[in-house]
Formats: sequence, C-alpha cells, structure tokens
Amino acid sequence: MTAGGGDPALESSNIVRAEFRHGWPVLLAAALGNGAGLAAVPLYSLSSFIPPLQAQFGWSRGAIGAAATIITAGIFITGPLVGRLCDRYGVRRLALPSMVLLALALAALTQLSSSVATLYVGFVFVAIAGAATTSIVFTRVINTWFDRSRGLALGITMTGSGITAFAMPLLLGAVIPNWGWKAGFLLCAAVALLPLPVAWFLLHERRTTAAREQRSAVGMPSAVALRSRHFWTMVVAALVFSCAMGGIIVHVVPLLRDIGFSAERAARTASLLGVGIVAGRLLTGALLDRLHGPWVAASLMSTTAIGLAFLYSGAPSVAPLAVLIVGLALGSEGDLLAYFTARYFGMRSYAEIFGWLFGFLALGTATGPLMIMALQGAAGYRNALLTFIVFCLVAAVLLGSLGRYPDWSTPVDRTSKF
Repeated sequence: MTAGGGDPALESSNIVRAEFRHGWPVLLAAALGNGAGLAAVPLYSLSSFIPPLQAQFGWSRGAIGAAATIITAGIFITGPLVGRLCDRYGVRRLALPSMVLLALALAALTQLSSSVATLYVGFVFVAIAGAATTSIVFTRVINTWFDRSRGLALGITMTGSGITAFAMPLLLGAVIPNWGWKAGFLLCAAVALLPLPVAWFLLHERRTTAAREQRSAVGMPSAVALRSRHFWTMVVAALVFSCAMGGIIVHVVPLLRDIGFSAERAARTASLLGVGIVAGRLLTGALLDRLHGPWVAASLMSTTAIGLAFLYSGAPSVAPLAVLIVGLALGSEGDLLAYFTARYFGMRSYAEIFGWLFGFLALGTATGPLMIMALQGAAGYRNALLTFIVFCLVAAVLLGSLGRYPDWSTPVDRTSKF
C-alpha cells in the first residue's frame, strides 16, 4: 500500500487501461501503417517472386534476393534523416505522402525487363518512396501516447509487419501461379495503400500540455547518444542479428525447397514466419513491461540460435518449428531497439537516434543475403546457417550487458555519457 492508502498495482493497472483507452486509434493506425510499409511488404514478398522471376528472366536466386539489399540500404541511408524530420515536423507530414509514393513505386515494378538492372533501379525507387513508412515514424507517435504500457504498445504496433509476413506468401502463392508476377506486384501496391484512409483520420501525435511537452524534451541530444557505449553496443548487436535474420527472410522459401519441401508446402511453412512475428511482438512487449529489457533480449537471441540450429540439421520434421522460432526473433528485434532507445536515451531526440539504430538494423538485413551468396557452395545454406548461429549468440551477450535504465522522469537535461 502507498502512503496515501492506494494500491500501487491497481493504480498501475488503471494507468495502463487509460493509455489504451485514449491511444487505441493511434495504435491501430500505426500497426496498419507499419504492416504495409517499406520494411514489411517488399521484404516479406520478395522470396515469393524469386521462382517466377528466375523462370521468366533467367536471373539467379542470389541476384534477385540482392534486391532486398537495396531496400535495407535505403533504410540505412534515409533513416536518420527521416527521424530528424519526424522529431521536428511530426509524423503525418511524412507518413501520408510516403504511403502513396510507395504504392506507386511497387506498381511500377510490373515494367521489369530482361536486364536485372531494371529490378535494382525499381527497388531504388521503392526504397526512396517508402522511406517514411517504417518503424522510425510509427514508433515515434506511439511513444507520445504510451509510457507505462510502452512495451506492449510497441509490440502491437510491430504486429502489423508480422501479419504481412504471414499473409503475403499465402496471397502471392495464390495470385502469381494464376495471374503472373506482374499481378503479384500490383497486389503489393494495393496492400501498401490500404492504411492510408485509416492513417488520415487516426494517426496523430498526442497533444501535449506544457508539463508533458517539457518531459518529452528530456533525454540525450543525438550527438551525445551517438558517442555512448550503449548506442554502439546496440549497433553491433543490431548488425549481427539482423544480418542473420535478413538472410533467412529472403531465402526461406528456397532453403525449404532444398530441404525437400514442395513449392506449396514451402510457401505454407514460410507463412509461419508471420505467426512467429505476431507472437514475438506481443510476447516481447509484454515481457518488456514486466522484466528487465536486457534479460529479455538475451533470452530471445539465444532462442533464435536454437531455431537456426534446427534448420542447420536439415531435418524436414523440425523445419516448421525452426521457421516459427525465427519468426519470434523477427518479432522482437525492432521492438527491443525502439524500447531501448526511449528508455536509455529519452524522448528528446528519439526518432533521430532510433533512425540510426533502425538504419544499422537495415544494413545488417541488407548484408544477410549477400553473405548467403558468398557462403553458398556445395554445402548449400549450411555454412551461412552456422555463421548466423554464432551471430545470434554474440547479439545475446551484447544486449544482455546493457545494464540499468537511466531515470528520465525529471525534466533535467542529461548530456553526459552513462
């Protein structure tokens, strides 16, 4: 009991309910926007386009998969700038036009020609057009509405991409065989445009009182944060872990085919990534609100290494479980970094700092498919999988060492390293 006779648990529960009661429309818009954004639709769809594009144009798996590198490199380049603009001008001015441009860029991929260069140029335009439809933007607005239940709210926001990872292989698996790969890209464009009406009406940053405005300005300036040990620990962990996940995302269907799955069964099994991502988002968010974040991160990264070990074994019987575990990991990485950014650096320059971290996350994701290309040989995917297992364990050690959160509850300008 508190000194005033109140029940702290009941008070906390009331605060959580109030946050969701007032913030659910924004949460809905952010989840839909994130699920149809640049880091979801193109990346989780590309694996389904590898077989038909290979058959149509004779391009190699690696050459087609390298298009994902363009997307993620684009996020790395534009992320900090998008974050800075979000901190300065708000999310609506960036997100709404970017949704429209992303849909147009995806539709333009129907014009691919026999040169693989057209694929790469097309994905450059996709990366630029959708730069403001990533978690950098949507977690910024969520952090203005949620504090006590921030972990769960961020997890729900990130479930949008999990639903995309589940649905797109199934939808494209039905559309492409019947209507061709061009219809598949048009489907991707339609999905990218779906959140626009909802975002137009519901996506708003919280109106602030003078006191809340003062609290929202508390935190590290970006220049100080970028020199801190915590920032660079997160950077290295993000690079190695996302490298492993990026390689698996793009090559999951061909990898399952090599194990002996039919095309239909491989597509169904790949959709388990989406199930795992949704479960991972919610699980991670709930755990972050209850347990110390670095412990949660270390446990999730270690579990991912086990899932990759199942894939390394090449046993078809454990492949679905392995894909599900990898999905759980994919459902945690962005949530963890978004949560850690707010907790370790405050909200003063949140979007810019998270833009850098999300950019490094994207850079690692871009490196994964290239690493698979370099390591592929007579052993197939086994060398890459073994490397990725080590990467996950390294990430577990790094994130587990982050330590305690600083106290940003008082409006003090904290500019020192910690």
